[in-house]
Amino acid sequence: MRQFAVYGKYVVGIQQRPINSKEIPIIIEFLNLCEQQDIKYTDAQIEDLAQHCIDKFDANFDAKGPFWEQCHQATLNSYNKANKALPKHLWPEAPRNNKNTPTGTAFFWHQLKHTWANGQKFPKQPFTVYTPSVKDLF
Repeated sequence: MRQFAVYGKYVVGIQQRPINSKEIPIIIEFLNLCEQQDIKYTDAQIEDLAQHCIDKFDANFDAKGPFWEQCHQATLNSYNKANKALPKHLWPEAPRNNKNTPTGTAFFWHQLKHTWANGQKFPKQPFTVYTPSVKDLF
């Protein structure tokens, strides 16, 4: 929770806004994933992560914001890619834009792995059904 407080203090200090209710579980799940894998980031690294979120999508985790729009589009594109070899009538139902913690955390992990990790210690991938293409990230 201390690392989340560092993230929250930084974002709130820069943007002068409350932390979004969808933002809390995604950031905490990412930090928990790090803790489970014995990865400890410094306060400076957590602040850098927060600034990265601001730079990429304005750290906007609001249900109507760009994070969920991009997350859903990436999930749909991955779904289409995973099923393209099958006749359409055999495809499973398309994923909905549920804006839930597992989907958001998986997308967040892929985003950070591609644009933030920069060779520093980074957690192994959480379970995901579809892997978004790099072109579908911010």
